[in-house]
Amino acid sequence: MSELSVRCPNTGKHFSTRVHTDSLTLAKVWFSSVRIRCPCCGEEHSLKVREAYIDAVMSEDRSGWFASNPWR
Repeated sequence: MSELSVRCPNTGKHFSTRVHTDSLTLAKVWFSSVRIRCPCCGEEHSLKVREAYIDAVMSEDRSGWFASNPWR
């Protein structure tokens, strides 16, 4: 399992939600939203799960499919 990360809408910085998940669970909650206190700006944000990403997926694909995918 990997941590789910999001981007702060105020600062643009990425941060971990400290939620551990896998791709199957992520698919099940894809259209949900979460409220989280942001460590970057201190505000509480309501973020869509589909705006998040799994750290391991992004880091593994950075030089492969994700980097060359025109749909991202």
